[in-house]
Amino acid sequence: MERVSWLGLLHAGFRPFKQWVRSSVDLVSKLRRHVYCSLIKWSEEGTKFTPTRGTVVLSLMGFLLYLVVGLLAINFPAQGFRIAVRATSVTLFLVLGLKVAYDLRQPPASNAKYDRNLANGMLVVMISLIVLTALYEKRWYNKLTTMVVEVRQDVVPNPRFPAVALSQDMLATYQAQLVPQPLKCFLNKFDEEAPMCHSLSRPELLTAHSCNCNDSWVAGVQQRFEAPGSKQGSYYVSFRPDHDIISRGAGVYMTLHAFFKFNTSNPGGHSVPSPVLWIMVYDPDISFEEAYTGGYGPLNLLNANGVTTINIGLNFFEPAIGFAYYKYDVKFSTAENLNLVCDVTKNATELCHASLIIQIPRFDRTVQTEKMSMQWPDVIAEVGAYFALVQILSWIVPGQVLASYQHDCPRLFLRTSIMRYQKGKW
Repeated sequence: MERVSWLGLLHAGFRPFKQWVRSSVDLVSKLRRHVYCSLIKWSEEGTKFTPTRGTVVLSLMGFLLYLVVGLLAINFPAQGFRIAVRATSVTLFLVLGLKVAYDLRQPPASNAKYDRNLANGMLVVMISLIVLTALYEKRWYNKLTTMVVEVRQDVVPNPRFPAVALSQDMLATYQAQLVPQPLKCFLNKFDEEAPMCHSLSRPELLTAHSCNCNDSWVAGVQQRFEAPGSKQGSYYVSFRPDHDIISRGAGVYMTLHAFFKFNTSNPGGHSVPSPVLWIMVYDPDISFEEAYTGGYGPLNLLNANGVTTINIGLNFFEPAIGFAYYKYDVKFSTAENLNLVCDVTKNATELCHASLIIQIPRFDRTVQTEKMSMQWPDVIAEVGAYFALVQILSWIVPGQVLASYQHDCPRLFLRTSIMRYQKGKW
């Protein structure tokens, strides 16, 4: 049986790596030679080029100015910067175009040589002025100033229950009249003996039969006036749950009781309506005043003399300006009571109560993010892509591809060396 040489196998395994290293060294050597030859060419003395190096330097400085104006226009897409981009682009293009035309019209006696590298730089600048300005006008400015809403879905484990406010108009005698006490809240089952919710740990909350959340009510009946000194406004009671008032899903609910009186002798019309209250369901991180004045929750009219089931759909809204907040999808269903036990015209001593049963059946959440159609990082990425395309076109047009293969570096090096020797620099 033929013996296998481990040394031979190792040598054979490293052969592709050695070839890769040899190719890399050869590539670096060619690149170094090309750079060196380019430096020698630029150091030739007594040679005139067209377009001139001064023209190229002028174009680069103008292009830097254009980039500064463009960056400001991208970060602050206002009409003033839009006009500045137009003016800068047109001015630079005209100046550079006239300067290049002047360079190309030099008399034959000047022995000026057409330089592909310099022409490449000029074409990059002039084509970029046209392409980038056109794109800013037709695409980027509109995208930077157009607001869109991005919609996505996610899941929130054990979301917090929403805040709830019940309010009555001050001048509406036909509405229910809120009383400050009592205000009740129970998580899951209604149990007067249940412990306070804030005294339980999170695992205990998720398994507890019931807990008392009365302390999440803002104490008393509050007042909100439409304007300072105005008699128009509302009385309201508001419930703002703590962070430990969370849902466990379908079948687990929160029960709220708010109490009121009603006067059937002041209906405000020929018919006697049911006692009604305004209800708002809103983000618990903001107050009722903020939610009402900012429009962060819709007001709905509620028949207070009954049991109302409120199903909550989770919608989270992230505006471009301002703070993010929950914008709930709310569905009401009311079962009315058959009698009214709090009619003050009948000398009733009992209080009526509005019963609210709130549940969050699903934890999937719709997130709406308000933003511009494009933002400055998106524009910068596209600018880089289009600028690379302009460079490729500018590289091809002046014949730079062919020139890179026809460049005779040894002859140029010999000629430059002889010139330096004759001038006594060696």
